[in-house]
This record gives sequence, C-alpha cells and structure tokens, in this order.
Amino acid sequence: MDLMLSNAHPDPIRRAFLDGARWQGWAVYLEEAALQAGFFDDRPRVKELIYHFGLWRAARTVGDIENQRNEKTAAEVAQWWRKVTPFLDADVARKYAHIRTLPGHGLEYTIGNVQMWELLAAARHKQGERFNLRAFHDDFIRRGRIPMALIRYEMLGDDAMEPALFARPPIPE
Repeated sequence: MDLMLSNAHPDPIRRAFLDGARWQGWAVYLEEAALQAGFFDDRPRVKELIYHFGLWRAARTVGDIENQRNEKTAAEVAQWWRKVTPFLDADVARKYAHIRTLPGHGLEYTIGNVQMWELLAAARHKQGERFNLRAFHDDFIRRGRIPMALIRYEMLGDDAMEPALFARPPIPE
C-alpha cells in the first residue's frame, strides 16, 4: 500500500525518492502496532512469527555491522544468525550474509522503527487531546518516502534531527 501511494504522489521527488529507514521503519511499526493493539491475541502463531521477525531484524543488524567491519565473514554471520534466530532457514541466512548489502542496511529496520515511534509520541504529545491516530497516519503517508527527519520537520516543525542530514565528516586524504 505504501509503495502504491508513494508511486502516485504528485511531487516527483517524493514519488521517486526511497529512504530505506523511512519505509522499513514504517513496515516494522505497522507490525508492532497491530501486535500491541491486540489484533493477533487470538492467533498465537502470528504473534510468535512477529516476535521471530523482530529477533531476525535485531540479529541482522548486528550481523551486518560485524560483516561490514570485517569482524566476521559472511559464513560466520550466517552461522551466528542461525544460532540466535529460531527457525531461520539456512538458505535465507546464507543469502543475506553473502549479499553484503550497503553498510547500514540492517540498521534501517531498527532506526526507522525507533524514529517512527518517536514521531508518533511527539505528535501525540504536541497535539494532546486533539491527536487522532488515523489523521496522523494519513499525514505521514501523504509525505512520501522522504527521510524521517524531514517528515518530522514537516509534521511537527521540529528540526532537531535536520543537522544530522548535513553533518558529514571530511573524507580522509
């Protein structure tokens, strides 16, 4: 749904730009929100699978970092993932370990999810009794797939995250 709405966005930048932490964070947020809202209380297997996905994402984050820093080989990461993630298929572990995705890709799930929950809390706090979850979600989706810092600025006028978008250490000689 997010992809379809974003692809139909009238602004060409918001339609085409894809920030991984934004869309991964939104997806994880939706899983967790449904879980916390009790949608799966009568489906214990679904709850269990969502918890397993959370374990996989956490392990993926650590494994990706260790692989990118050359602290573990792809095979070692895959082996560790299998050890700490229940029911993780060996082929899935090997595939992800050997892809060697862009640095930080595994972090996008975690960082985006944290940013999403922070945005929700800040919006709820700012709007108080006027806060409406549906309106919040509609407003969020309407912003497109731009970085969470920009969405937060547009929705709340909060630019505290903005300097991090432009603060870059100099490239070593």
